[in-house]
Amino acid sequence: MKLYCMQVAPNPTKVMLYIAEKIAGGAALDITEIPVKLMKGEQHLPAHRRRTPFASVPVLEIEPGDYIIESLSIMAYLEDRYPQPCMIGASARERARISELERIADLRVLSPIARFIHATHSPIGLPPSADIAAQARLDFTPGLEYFDACFDDDRSFVAGETVTMADCTLAAALQFARFAELDIDPDFANVHRWDMDYRRRDAAQAVLVV
Repeated sequence: MKLYCMQVAPNPTKVMLYIAEKIAGGAALDITEIPVKLMKGEQHLPAHRRRTPFASVPVLEIEPGDYIIESLSIMAYLEDRYPQPCMIGASARERARISELERIADLRVLSPIARFIHATHSPIGLPPSADIAAQARLDFTPGLEYFDACFDDDRSFVAGETVTMADCTLAAALQFARFAELDIDPDFANVHRWDMDYRRRDAAQAVLVV
């Protein structure tokens, strides 16, 4: 299999972290990462447009001509094929909670951080917008407050004592903030503690570059 991706870009990063955590846990995944240089516009080239009409990353090529083009769908596919180590929860309640946490990390932290960055100094050249940036900053604060409260019990990972896909999404969001030199309020001490601990993991060391 091939994963078309780009380092630092948050959606590819969460999939790359997920794969790295799977491999670190013993899964025999054989996936070649193919970089797509977004800042050079390679996502708009005909070859990549044939993989996805949305000119986006990540894209997982299962076999020639067969692609999965959404990050959650990629992780769901790989989880079905390589169920161990489990990163989505064992019971129905665990799966619901981990999915919920991943969605909160994506929609209420990663997405507004990305909007803020693209509205201030977009790495792919989008026009700046002070209004969008101001609203985005307001939007990602409640998500960080939520996770800071989750970590009040000194848990090791977002969902408890086992790494899950929710950790991958939150770590991808915080790396993107570091890349853009967007300071996360130091009052979110629990989030900062978790972030520092997670970045020491072998999987994180293999993927995160900022």
